Amino acid sequence: MLRNLFLLAGVSGLAATSQLTQARIALVQDQVAGLLPQVQAQVTGLVPQVQPLPQADPMVAVVDELRRVAEEIAADPRYADDERVGPDEDARQRFREFAKKQLG
Repeated sequence: MLRNLFLLAGVSGLAATSQLTQARIALVQDQVAGLLPQVQAQVTGLVPQVQPLPQADPMVAVVDELRRVAEEIAADPRYADDERVGPDEDARQRFREFAKKQLG
């Protein structure tokens, strides 16, 4: 019987401890809730306003990418023996002479 009383007292003690713990938790939550606006105001003051990054000109990005790919291909040894693309030196010279005559 004494053992049953101790067990019963232990259960009651646990229930009382649980209620006390819940009361402490509620008190801390209320205190934190009261402090939250103050903390938010202080943090907002500390964090600098973020400025949006300027939008890059898409044309510049395209030209940069094309140049990067062209340089990569030009440096690739697999294409070293390929024929040149574009006018040869004689065609360039003929165009210079034509342009001088036309433009004065």
